[in-house]
Amino acid sequence: MEKVTLWEAHFMSSYHDGDSMVPVSERFYVIADSYKEAEEKATPLLEKLQNNSTYKEKTVSLNVVTLENLIVARDSSNDGRMGWHSTTKLKPITLSLDNDKKQFRLAICLIPIEQSAKR
Repeated sequence: MEKVTLWEAHFMSSYHDGDSMVPVSERFYVIADSYKEAEEKATPLLEKLQNNSTYKEKTVSLNVVTLENLIVARDSSNDGRMGWHSTTKLKPITLSLDNDKKQFRLAICLIPIEQSAKR
């Protein structure tokens, strides 16, 4: 199985609305096996935002989403209820491209420390 990674493209900017500046923070998630592929997939999504001339000081970051940055979630439609887990801490990750949604399902694997240290 080919190794793929979850990438986050984060667009940050602001625009002037009357008397104040309104921050803009948009995130897109794509599946890719390299930075270059992630950049190619995210570019059309980001271009729609970047073409808005009212945004000031636009910045974009493209980073791998690491395990430490994810918060465990559950699908209560299945049997894994995990009733002790607070639903206020769930962080949804939605893939931004229809093509990725058809090919991949995001899953987290917990690896015991003694096994991960050997790798």
